[in-house]
Amino acid sequence: MTAEDIKRETSVPHIVSLPEHLADEFVEGTFEHASMASLSGRGVLYAERSEKVPGVSGDSLLRVRYAHTGIEGRIYFDYITKKATTGAEVEYASMVLRRGHDDEYVLEHRYVIPAYRNHKGIGSRLYLQAEDWVRQIATRIKKPITLLAGVSQYDVLTWLTKHGYTPDEESTALYHDVMENVGVTTKFNVENDDDGRHAPSTIYKAGSDEDPMPNPVRIILTKIIQPGS
Repeated sequence: MTAEDIKRETSVPHIVSLPEHLADEFVEGTFEHASMASLSGRGVLYAERSEKVPGVSGDSLLRVRYAHTGIEGRIYFDYITKKATTGAEVEYASMVLRRGHDDEYVLEHRYVIPAYRNHKGIGSRLYLQAEDWVRQIATRIKKPITLLAGVSQYDVLTWLTKHGYTPDEESTALYHDVMENVGVTTKFNVENDDDGRHAPSTIYKAGSDEDPMPNPVRIILTKIIQPGS
């Protein structure tokens, strides 16, 4: 499946247009504006809208917010539904972007709760919202933006590859080594390394006689987001 196939299968409405003052803040890394609504300790609201998400009953809320954690700010793209019994909000999918150096942004976190997985395309749908947001920034500054992701999980590695990501120069040899050997040889293995609640399928390189402990693998993937028309 190619990146274009994924886009067709998970077609999404264009994200709420990025207002000019928010574009400036995103580019400059300030992320401050007095008119934004507070989200009770969970940051400030940039945009939200209700939409139908395939595989999810009822309406979902797409919420885009900024939150400052530690010394850095992050943009959160969340899909939210409500419990039928209590009306309480359930955040079932999330993508997180952090501003990097110059015209680089880091896809720092991506998560869909287990009940909403099983190839429903929710993660891809939300990812495309985040990518669309970055494309608006690229259009605003009239030059490409590089998205980066540090990956240790095999399913995330293959998922981002389908979305058009490629390894950076330092990770290229390792990436091809992993892709050629996982499931074929014992050079790398893929294991769930917690109690199953999140079940990350981490890639490990087999140890040697001198150093028998397996070593977790980390690959840097990148994608260039071009300005839109």
